[in-house]
Amino acid sequence: MLAVVPAVLIVVLPTVASVAFTLIESMNGSAGVDVYRRLLVGESQVTEFWQSVGFSFAVGVASTLIAGLLSLFLVSWWHQHRPVSRSNSPSLFFYSLVVSIPHLGWAAALFLLISQSGILARFAFSIGMISEPSGFPELVADSSGLGLIVHYVTKETPFIVVAAVAALSTQPPGLNDVAASLGAGWLRRVRYVTWPVVRPAMLGSMLISFGFVLHSVEAPLVLGASQPRMLSVVAAELFSEPSIDRRSTAAALGVLLALVAAFFGGVGALFIRRRRS
Repeated sequence: MLAVVPAVLIVVLPTVASVAFTLIESMNGSAGVDVYRRLLVGESQVTEFWQSVGFSFAVGVASTLIAGLLSLFLVSWWHQHRPVSRSNSPSLFFYSLVVSIPHLGWAAALFLLISQSGILARFAFSIGMISEPSGFPELVADSSGLGLIVHYVTKETPFIVVAAVAALSTQPPGLNDVAASLGAGWLRRVRYVTWPVVRPAMLGSMLISFGFVLHSVEAPLVLGASQPRMLSVVAAELFSEPSIDRRSTAAALGVLLALVAAFFGGVGALFIRRRRS
């Protein structure tokens, strides 16, 4: 127990210090504490605040739910087909996908792949599926955020799969065979055998993914449109401004993002704990 305390402090203290420093920075401008009121009522330099909030939450919710459903399908398929030996666990493969490819690198790769002048568009044009490369669906810099959703789904799915496979490693591999011999179909085995085991790990990793999407800057800068913009991009742009008032507004945005992530993380943790009990 005592060994856990220093580890928690190493994680928590820098986070708390960072948020505290950002809070102080947000009140250094001429508006002071009033910067938050101006931001929320639309009187600050960020006239697109609520539009960016809605867009950020829409991209975060959509990508998190799709990644969660895709991860559940992949994990369920592996759970029902895995051999008795656990040496062939895909966790190492998916873990390598998570850590070996940075978000900026993957966003650049997707830009080359799915843009209207990218590899897929040229391939579709070469085989006659479209009359010209510009006829390819607009997935990059589109106002609906489809390119961002593709990025986050493909990048966060391996992360959720790793957490779910780790949870399944505590379960005997023969339970699916027992359920199948009793007449349970695929969906019933997912519902009663796989899902109860992976639910806490998957929900927790999905919450982490959602919080990351709200704060991520790399992918929106590469794949996002000029309007609407993710809230993190708005904050990053304001931080680059020389004006103290603009930097205070950017710091206030950072504090609000941290509070939103903490709120959803806390609610999710309470939900997971209640489900476990």
